[in-house]
Amino acid sequence: MKAIQRMATVTVGTTLALGLVACSQKNDLSKNLASAESRLTSAQVDARKNVNSVDAQYGEDRSAAVTRGQHDVADAQRDVSDAKSAIAQDRQSVANSARTRIDILDSTANQYKKKAQSFQGDKKVAFDTEWTKYQSSRGEAQSKLNALNSAPNDSWTTAREGLKSSLSSLGTAVDNLGKFF
Repeated sequence: MKAIQRMATVTVGTTLALGLVACSQKNDLSKNLASAESRLTSAQVDARKNVNSVDAQYGEDRSAAVTRGQHDVADAQRDVSDAKSAIAQDRQSVANSARTRIDILDSTANQYKKKAQSFQGDKKVAFDTEWTKYQSSRGEAQSKLNALNSAPNDSWTTAREGLKSSLSSLGTAVDNLGKFF
């Protein structure tokens, strides 16, 4: 029986030792869990801090970009306004100059017409032909002048050049009338 008692003692001792080891492992598992949870919490806090930092930087960057964009748009709008104003001033200047030129050419042509009233035969026919050309050129120049005010800004240069060309043709027509004298 002593052998059984010894075996029982050894069994009880082994069981107790195994129980203690199991308890200590459970205790270590609990510590491991607590440590892991602590690391998780720290990682979450650090991640939130990083996100907040990025959000703050993004907000500053976005705000700066919006401000720069607003300034750029305001500058561009001012440039457009200045360009439109320059076109309007040029349009008015060109129109006034064209009206004056047409009035002067009309006056000269009408003086030639009065002088030509005494013409007869081939000279009268030739003058009348040139007078018809003058009237056609005069109508074209007036039409271009009238269209000048309604020309869109993006085709202003083309309209201005068309008017200059018509005025040049009108000047040539008046010069041709003057050749009869």
